[in-house]
Amino acid sequence: MSEESPAPEKMPAVSTAEPVAPSFPLGDMLADDQYEARRAPDEMSAKSVKGVIMLMHGFDPFYPIPSSDPRTALYPFMEEMRHYYEPRGYLIYNNMYPTNVSFVTAASFVQQNMTALGIPLHNVHMFGYSMGGLVCRQLVANGFIKPSSLMTYCTPNLGTAAWITWYPYNLGAMSMWQSSHDLAMLNNNPTDISNRHNYTMIGISYEETGTGKRHYNDQLVEVNSAILNGSNCGPKPGRPVHWSYYKPHNVEIGTIHSACQSFPMIRAAMNQFIATVPD
Repeated sequence: MSEESPAPEKMPAVSTAEPVAPSFPLGDMLADDQYEARRAPDEMSAKSVKGVIMLMHGFDPFYPIPSSDPRTALYPFMEEMRHYYEPRGYLIYNNMYPTNVSFVTAASFVQQNMTALGIPLHNVHMFGYSMGGLVCRQLVANGFIKPSSLMTYCTPNLGTAAWITWYPYNLGAMSMWQSSHDLAMLNNNPTDISNRHNYTMIGISYEETGTGKRHYNDQLVEVNSAILNGSNCGPKPGRPVHWSYYKPHNVEIGTIHSACQSFPMIRAAMNQFIATVPD
């Protein structure tokens, strides 16, 4: 099946300009610094914190293999957030949730964990990559968090692309299909709808270098899905964003979607996110 949208003229305009926002270098940080990356969130929960920055990883088809940690690719992003914002009084929360269950169940897991750890729920800024964006939105829909800001990045808000049928018996993957009942319920949830003015939703498309062929998707998630550009899901987000990249043709399916969570591709999203989080 073709990866291309059947109606490209209806796609939102492409913005190639990176948003203006503060930026800071990676430095000599190690992504596999397990002690720093896995510090228990309650190390700071007893302190008076200015707010909470939640980072939610994406779907991991290998979960729950013990050697697989779906947060690994986001560790550099998490470390930049931690080194910049913890001295300013923020708590960085990067919990691992199960991805072999529905995003609704995964959100309940995160909710129970945050309650047990005593994570503050004021001035919460949420960033969710792929499935993590749905987990963040579900926490809002549950009435558990009223976010100061929420960003979804390459998230299948209207479902994964129609040609994605991997792991058909994995409940996590199935909850993100276009036909998912959980997804329909979330997109019509009144609490989620009432908070969408604070949502930034980023979708990625790409053009094949050499051929000029345009794909309105990141290989797994179509742009319209990522920015909630549907006709049966209530109001749109406050800030829908469509960025385009240039990539070689014939790259393995899923490569671009996966690369979006790593530097350098995630830096534009990181800059957009930190612009919503006051010092």
